[in-house]
Amino acid sequence: MVASLQQRLSEDFSDDEEKDHTEDTALAETAFFFDATDEERLLVEEMVSSASAVAEGSDSKFRILKDWIEKNMRNEKGWNQERLILFTEYRHTMQYLLREMEKQGWSDAIKTLYGGMESKNREAVKEAFQTDPAEEAVRILVATDAAAEGLNLQRHCRHLIHWEIPWNPNRMEQRNGRIDRHGQKADEVFCRHFVFANWEDQRFLNVVVDKVRTQRADLGSVGDVIAAQVEEALRGERKTITTPEDRSLRMKQELTSDKITRERIRELREQVSRARDEWHLDPDTLRMVLHEALRLVGHPGLSADEAEDHHWILRHLPAAWNECRQSIQDAQGRLVKLVFDQELVMGRKGVRLLHLDHPLLKRALAVFRANLWSVGLHESHKLHRCSYRVLPRKVLDQPVILLVARLVAVNSLGQKLHEDFLYCGGEIQKQDILHKDRETLQNLLNRSGEHPPLPSDVAQALRRYFPGHEQQLRQSMRQQADDQAKWVEEELARIKKEETAGVRKLINQRQREIAKRIKEMEKEQLSKQVQMFDLLEKEQHQRDLVWLRARQEELKAERDREPEAIAKRYTLRDKPQAFPLALLYLIPDHLLKGGK
Repeated sequence: MVASLQQRLSEDFSDDEEKDHTEDTALAETAFFFDATDEERLLVEEMVSSASAVAEGSDSKFRILKDWIEKNMRNEKGWNQERLILFTEYRHTMQYLLREMEKQGWSDAIKTLYGGMESKNREAVKEAFQTDPAEEAVRILVATDAAAEGLNLQRHCRHLIHWEIPWNPNRMEQRNGRIDRHGQKADEVFCRHFVFANWEDQRFLNVVVDKVRTQRADLGSVGDVIAAQVEEALRGERKTITTPEDRSLRMKQELTSDKITRERIRELREQVSRARDEWHLDPDTLRMVLHEALRLVGHPGLSADEAEDHHWILRHLPAAWNECRQSIQDAQGRLVKLVFDQELVMGRKGVRLLHLDHPLLKRALAVFRANLWSVGLHESHKLHRCSYRVLPRKVLDQPVILLVARLVAVNSLGQKLHEDFLYCGGEIQKQDILHKDRETLQNLLNRSGEHPPLPSDVAQALRRYFPGHEQQLRQSMRQQADDQAKWVEEELARIKKEETAGVRKLINQRQREIAKRIKEMEKEQLSKQVQMFDLLEKEQHQRDLVWLRARQEELKAERDREPEAIAKRYTLRDKPQAFPLALLYLIPDHLLKGGK
């Protein structure tokens, strides 16, 4: 039972009340199962005595915080435009800080965030803190880890103070990430913690903070090894700490191959940019997708905001979309303006950016997926797989038939590797088709037109010629699918080769690093330096050496195993398949006027 509670305490909590309850339960269970020794009782008595003495005097730690706030966030007129996030480990600490700040007359400038808050209150605090300080009075946000996970608070804040340093440095890094992230407008971001004079572990904690900073600069992560060492030090189990600079260098050397380089990030950004261009993921396209999906479910669609261009309002949300309501309202339940361009949302209050992962657009895409193979047999089927569009003569002189098909490639594991659209068709010349290239057909497809009733003779002519057109379209689709399949296979082979080479390169590099470190540590074992270590340091040195040797053997197995896994990922199960999606007739308006 106690072991289970200890494991539970090592987890992250989303609710501070649950965290407090678990800690209290763990203490109670520990007291029940284990009797305190005389030494432990004496230690507790000393701690109580020290705490009572501190409670009767002034809190030097809070005094330092107060002085910093007065110097950096206030002037003779009151509050300036700076903001501060103050992180605490416990809600009890948060409540203490709140009381002390209220004594200073700062009540109107403080808000709190803790795990277990109602969603409405949490959103209200977040929105107030993200609003321009000229419009909102809040200047200080006191928060626990449970409350701040996943929040972006960088818009108008560049100062963060750790009132209590968490035992796990990963959590400190997560806290810093609330303001030190993309979208931060300040040139510098300041994340601070308190320094304690004459505290033996302070030097070690400074090293930990340096490691957090170093690993973050490399865009890596702080390992559990560091977290375990912090816990040992704070418990007093780590008697001596040898050469922190050497340990920092050693950790950096051992994690070299885990870095994500800036060059790789640049490549990924370029890939995202290319994908947006290829798939037309521009603001107008995203807006059209949402607008048309709303119309498909019987809603009038988005309304343009009269005050600002490219801002939209969604009134009377469809009943089936009710779970999206919070995403289009502010904390007070008022409708916000919707935009599809990221440039329009930065630093703005009452505006929401809609992107592919937004609940509204997910809902919109689901509507189209539901209609993908629609045959009109259900009330939700509002799309037709065959339609027509009338274009002006200056755009189109002869009627065109256009087939849109879907090409899908699946690997040996059943995962979708590639998906694309095929465009087949061209000018109708009675029973024949004069085929056009993909770009020409796409340009015609993107042209807006009308949908008036067709004259009976035009409709009959299209029906009469369709059997011959269908055969030609299917043949064109199969040919395009074969051509695309060749390209897909060549592209997958290229990716497989590059990824295999990249993995082998990383593993080889890692093996060389570990081999070098093992050689250094084996020399250390024979040197006088190790002879001067105490027993704990010698044991730790040996454990490190054993771990590195085991990791070396694991990498040998990975070097053989990873290419096989990569090969499976990029091996096609079958030939890429093409499926007809939609048939569209494009008709010049002069044929309707004169008939045919």
